[in-house]
Amino acid sequence: MHYLVEIILIATVAYLMSLFLPWWSIALAAGGVAFFYPAATRSFWTGFMAIFLLWSGLTFIKSAANGHLLATKMETLFGLGGTGGIGIILVTALVGGIVGGLGALTGKLGKKLLK
Repeated sequence: MHYLVEIILIATVAYLMSLFLPWWSIALAAGGVAFFYPAATRSFWTGFMAIFLLWSGLTFIKSAANGHLLATKMETLFGLGGTGGIGIILVTALVGGIVGGLGALTGKLGKKLLK
């Protein structure tokens, strides 16, 4: 249960921070929540899943607004095949997930270092 709460908290804080700050603020959000949240020993996977789900959802919504036209062209450019935009959405979410996971891991290890 704590795992799910932390995922929702990271995704919410990351979304709110990304409204005003650059894209890399997701790492700060994941690190901050992992630093202050008392649970979740699996901090990398918590941060990864939170940002992966957030970015895949946001990217899909933004891409669906134009019929996945830009996503399909970007897939062709990167050689991902014609999956109708889903491939580039997953790559985007994967990159965001890795950044979020490393941010959460940094926050949790920073807390251990200060103890």
